[in-house]
Amino acid sequence: MPIVTRLYVPDDFGVAQVLFSITGIIVVVSSLRYELAIVLPEKDEDAINIVALSSIIVFNISIIILILIGLFRSSIARLFDLPELISFIWFVPVIILLGGVYNILQNWSSRRQYFGLIGLSGIYTKITDSSFKLGAGALANPGPFGLIGAQILGSIVGTIVLFNKHRKFALDIFKKNVSFTGIKNNAQKYRRFPIYDSWSGLLNSASSNLPIVLLAFFFSSNIVGYFALSMRVLIYPLDILWNSISKVFYQKAASEKNQYGSTTHVVEAVYKRLFAFGLFPMLCLVILGKDLFEIVFGARWIESGVYIQYLAPWLFLRFISSPLSTILLIEDKQKQLLYFNIASFISRLVVIIVVGYFGDPRTTILFYALTSALLYLLLMFYILILSNVSVNNIIRYITSSVIYCILFLILLFITLSINLKPIIPIIIAIFMGAIYYLLLLKKDSYIKDVINGMIQTKRDNY
Repeated sequence: MPIVTRLYVPDDFGVAQVLFSITGIIVVVSSLRYELAIVLPEKDEDAINIVALSSIIVFNISIIILILIGLFRSSIARLFDLPELISFIWFVPVIILLGGVYNILQNWSSRRQYFGLIGLSGIYTKITDSSFKLGAGALANPGPFGLIGAQILGSIVGTIVLFNKHRKFALDIFKKNVSFTGIKNNAQKYRRFPIYDSWSGLLNSASSNLPIVLLAFFFSSNIVGYFALSMRVLIYPLDILWNSISKVFYQKAASEKNQYGSTTHVVEAVYKRLFAFGLFPMLCLVILGKDLFEIVFGARWIESGVYIQYLAPWLFLRFISSPLSTILLIEDKQKQLLYFNIASFISRLVVIIVVGYFGDPRTTILFYALTSALLYLLLMFYILILSNVSVNNIIRYITSSVIYCILFLILLFITLSINLKPIIPIIIAIFMGAIYYLLLLKKDSYIKDVINGMIQTKRDNY
């Protein structure tokens, strides 16, 4: 990314991110959320019928989007005041198709407990994405195409990695067990996913992508580019972690629920570790975000550093709450999740429209971040209460963790108070962070087990 930000200008990021926001909203519901049901059936024969059902829906939605773009592409570009969008909007159905298929394969991999493979596919996706950006930017002046083409190629590679592993087993069981009756029966059995969870997913995705769309409407494309970089710097690594943790947690929590009738133990254990893992970098980004972006990405991206200072607490709470939110599916609380996402969408929409109309970009993003953080904080406590986790114990754990983390930041505060060069506090933060995580791993064997489970790849898995 430090190289990419010197090969592309904020306007390139702005145009590409508007396109990614449009596709991101649709990809989430491209199979009407049936892909989430793949992990639930007891028999593989039922699960493979859900795979077939999800694939059919993804393909048909991609075709519908292609037809709509053919009819209304000029109107869409005018809506965002981005004439450059017309040249790239044809990629939307391609990205939706690849994203939908990738989600299906991820959930099938989760069912087969190939968690290392899921993480590996995500890493290959990001490596391919970054390599294409760098190559295209170094050899030519591709503009937004370099960023868009990178995502498409990365998605293709990630999909191939997952498909190759399951090709023989899945195709064999597919031929023997997929039928119209099997697809119909499972579509009926798991109808709560399209009825409730598809709307939840759509609203949640729309809420997350809302700033891109509305910033493009209220402000210039370079403001969108600044915001896009600040999100990408955090979202990319968080996506790899979140997807790995979420898949493992969903499977383990469902197993614990079936075996013991409760998810209290696994929810509390995972919550505490996620909080401890994410707290230190979040505080560092709030304190050093502006200086960090200036040094790493160049002086023209300082504004992105300011945005990251605003966004870090929300993304920290999202990092904790999003994996745990799969508990709502296990506890059959899709309706409650839908209500939360309705409230989230409406509140974020109102905040951005009101503040965006009367205020400036920084104020708009600050209020968006505060609203989002509050919503995810409420979701986190609801999940803990639903899982019968002691809230008093959690509050005590949060308090002790914050105090423990601040002790590691004392030296950083001292260096900031004497106005040293920005690189000095950043080096100190990295050094103290290394000590923080070493001690965290040393005193908590559970974290070591989780990390090992995410990165360990058994030879017979590949």
